Amino acid sequence: MQRLGFDPVVIADMLKQAGNDLYKKGHYPQALVKYDEAITIISQIVFTGDFRKELAVLFCNRANCLFKLYRWEESLFSALHSFQQDQHHVKAFYRAGCCFVKLNNLSNALEMFKNGLQNMSEMCKKEDVAEFLTEILTVLEVYELLELAFNKRKLRGK
Repeated sequence: MQRLGFDPVVIADMLKQAGNDLYKKGHYPQALVKYDEAITIISQIVFTGDFRKELAVLFCNRANCLFKLYRWEESLFSALHSFQQDQHHVKAFYRAGCCFVKLNNLSNALEMFKNGLQNMSEMCKKEDVAEFLTEILTVLEVYELLELAFNKRKLRGK
């Protein structure tokens, strides 16, 4: 692409921004396509530099789309791939934890949330840590409520 005067990094960033815009509008399948296209471009030029942080963000964005589409296992795979690219990408740990909750694997979910907290650098603002903890507690509270409702229905024989 560079031979034609196009900078692949700029194109990938434009695709990511298009994906972000589509995601904000709730157009998750279309956003997923844009993130996949950006991942493909960056993957083709990864040998030219260090693009791990960019790939981590793209895979995490991909995981978010898949999560919104109720594709928990695929979302989990993308989240895991995200923090393989950048072990400090806290959002990937959060997304993986949420996927594990949806897949009814609470022990792995808690492990992911714990790892996310441990990976938050000391440079993080207290507000960011508090927000992360609040999100985790909300996910776990919803999980607990759903489990209680399921158990009540089961006891009633429905």
